[in-house]
Amino acid sequence: MLVAIAACNSAPTLSVVVQHPDGLVVATTEVTVYESQTLTCTDVEFGLLNASELQPLITADEMLESGGATTGDLDGISRTNNKVIVARGFDASGTLIAAGCVQQGVVSANTTVTIDTVVAATVAIDPPDGSDMTATMISATDPSGALIDGRAISWTVYGPASSMPASTTYATVTSDGVWQATSPTCTAQGIAQVHVVPPSTVGGYAVQMRVAWSTEPAPLFTNLSTSEFGGQALAGAPSGVSKACAIRHAGTTQRLVCVDSTNTATDYAVTVSNGVASLQAMGTQSAPASTVALISVPNGNALGVYAVDNNGSLTALFGAPAATNTGSRCLSNCTDAIVLPACDSITGKIVVRAPTELHLLDYSGNFLKLASAPFAQLDNAGCVTDLDATGTPSLVQAFSAIAHVTTAGATTTNVALFACTNTDCVQVGSGVDASLERGASLGFTGGAEPRLVVPSFDATGVVLLQLVLTSTTGVIERARMPAASLPLQIVGGQFDGDGSPDLLWDVQTPKGTSFEVAYARQVDNEPLEALTQATSASVDDILSGDLTGDGLDDVVVVAASTLVTGVAVVPMSAPVQTTVTADPTCSP
Repeated sequence: MLVAIAACNSAPTLSVVVQHPDGLVVATTEVTVYESQTLTCTDVEFGLLNASELQPLITADEMLESGGATTGDLDGISRTNNKVIVARGFDASGTLIAAGCVQQGVVSANTTVTIDTVVAATVAIDPPDGSDMTATMISATDPSGALIDGRAISWTVYGPASSMPASTTYATVTSDGVWQATSPTCTAQGIAQVHVVPPSTVGGYAVQMRVAWSTEPAPLFTNLSTSEFGGQALAGAPSGVSKACAIRHAGTTQRLVCVDSTNTATDYAVTVSNGVASLQAMGTQSAPASTVALISVPNGNALGVYAVDNNGSLTALFGAPAATNTGSRCLSNCTDAIVLPACDSITGKIVVRAPTELHLLDYSGNFLKLASAPFAQLDNAGCVTDLDATGTPSLVQAFSAIAHVTTAGATTTNVALFACTNTDCVQVGSGVDASLERGASLGFTGGAEPRLVVPSFDATGVVLLQLVLTSTTGVIERARMPAASLPLQIVGGQFDGDGSPDLLWDVQTPKGTSFEVAYARQVDNEPLEALTQATSASVDDILSGDLTGDGLDDVVVVAASTLVTGVAVVPMSAPVQTTVTADPTCSP
């Protein structure tokens, strides 16, 4: 099928002849001229620029009906600029079924270009799910459903900020943390197995498969450049312990401390080889027989580790300043503890939970306040931005707690948020209560504007809302991001090099527990997120902190039981060696 279009100007003229494949029933043909000194046909063919990025580059556009006028108005194009001229053929329903492109520079008198289109490909992908986490199966079919042979396939990887590809032979870096295939591969009898190049460091990444002249972009899929969430087995934790491990910093020493069923605390150094972390015992110390939790307490640039016993008393471990433990506290019935960071002028605290009350302590273990609060467990803590009536920000110290309420034989799980002053903590109501989902963990972002992270639902499914507090309306939503499922535990950290807060949480799937990481950086106006493959791990606690000395936070996953404590340290952004598979190359 042949259609033509011409530009009629006082001097140069440009005629475009479009030749569609024989036998293809094209109802309308659109000819679009893009002008840019850097744009190429390859950029359009593989969708390297999306529709919103291409729109400002259009200088002429004409839609022609089959059998109708063959001459349209292409006025507005320049004589000398680089022009990318794209022809798109649509069927009667408006579906793209053919496309092609040519590039043209100077337009002189009576210039004619011919565009031979190819059938548009409908793409199906099977993302990696097995031993080779870089391999993706792709099929390309034409409008009749027949397999397309020899169709070019490329890809783009979006990694964390400052990340680089594991190979620069098969990948070309295009911007910070973004790279694409150096050369495309092609389908053979409509099918291709394509291997992307993952980051050279541990972390999440997203992949956009790009099939030449496809009817629509393939959906992004995500992965993690390591799946070492299985960890290593340590001695079992004490019965009833809520937090079996804590992170310790002292000068340049960065350690993980865990307590076992013999009430022995062990100081572990973390070493990393090829992206996999291992623990080496560096020393031991006795902990109280009734230890219920290990906590990390800030002290300047240091983090001291303390064992909290069932009386709510603190025992310093491995050189932490001794606790004074003055004042009233639990009567052998405390079961949990959590540390609240200092927020502006609000001093840091420790909250210790008993079945029907919460005990507030200072960082030396001295009693501050008793509150009636029958919560089953302590959830999370952090600072949250609070805006006054003029929009001036300050920080609120906050923590969340979870309650299991049984009514008429049915048990529901509720989460509550507490805001603290220097002497007290009270439950927050109004707008925040309306945003809390039953049974879902809350999170805290940290960063320049610390936010509260609240799971919720919208038409897309589970989302995480990032909120700040305000005295006038209760909460203001700053951002939202998708989540695979309701998060069980959320931790914040600096997992890449952009200095902005990132998040990680665990979710329960039919196949087990998966971990989802969300970076601050954006991909197509959405946070870069990645979901790991499911593991059989039963997660009791997740920690975030620097254990490798690179200035970025690592992730610690703890599964504690009386038989064994499984601990996985995931060294985010640590170098990892990955076998890169070369795919056959072809011409686009």
